[in-house]
Amino acid sequence: MGRDAIPHFSLYGELPEEPEIGFVHVESVAARAALHNWTVRPHRHDRLSHILLITGGGGSLTLDGARIGFGPAAAIIVPTGLVHGFTFDENTDGFVLTLADSFITEMPIDLRRLLDAPRVLPLERLESLESLSAAFVALDQEVRWGGVAMRAAVSAWVSLILVGLLRASHAAEPAPTIASNDHLTLYRFRRLLEDHLSEDWTVAHYAAALGLTTSRLTLICRRTANCAPQQMIHTRRLLEAKRLLLYTNMTASEVGYRLGFSDPAYFSRFFTQRAGTSPRAYRLGQRGA
Repeated sequence: MGRDAIPHFSLYGELPEEPEIGFVHVESVAARAALHNWTVRPHRHDRLSHILLITGGGGSLTLDGARIGFGPAAAIIVPTGLVHGFTFDENTDGFVLTLADSFITEMPIDLRRLLDAPRVLPLERLESLESLSAAFVALDQEVRWGGVAMRAAVSAWVSLILVGLLRASHAAEPAPTIASNDHLTLYRFRRLLEDHLSEDWTVAHYAAALGLTTSRLTLICRRTANCAPQQMIHTRRLLEAKRLLLYTNMTASEVGYRLGFSDPAYFSRFFTQRAGTSPRAYRLGQRGA
């Protein structure tokens, strides 16, 4: 199957669309897999990552052609942009947590880095499986029921899940990762992008920091993320601008300066061109919604 033929979804089987800022979705494995005869064909998501908790059954995961099996007590991490598929044993139990990149970037760096590379993490200690399962159940209830301070509650439960996975990964033998050199380069690029978001680095700066030529970095990004590095830089800066406009009282000029734009007028043009509305109109529209 050619790269252009690989399906892009928001959630598997649903047409792709831009995930909302802070998007979090949780459901049982069976809720979607059973509809497709327990087989999830290779596909990819833009700006969405998965964490699966398998509590019963098992199956196999395919990532860019590589395959690895998993049993009834495992956590599976699939970062954004990877071509992945699953074959589940019938009646496999567990949860699938889907997180937008915009949500992940709000997490502490040690938790974010857990999602830097794909892996299958066996949960050999029963207490780890039980505590993670309880956290997934609580998160599922919070997302379904809503209520006062739901956003804070959802963030707290996701953080507890990531902490549990981080501790389990330290307690276990090194978990197998299934990432090509290109994907590892892409993860390093994304890390650098987070670290230098406010410094107005060019593609050439990032390529040099990675020990690559600009053309090589562009090729890797297009091949693994279906996106040019300049577009990835712009997308991340736009996302951060939206977040600052939405959740702080910074002026549009201050937001621009925070993101490395020395000219407020240029920042306004940058934002308007990509968001389809001015920074001020975006803030008023979102806060009034």
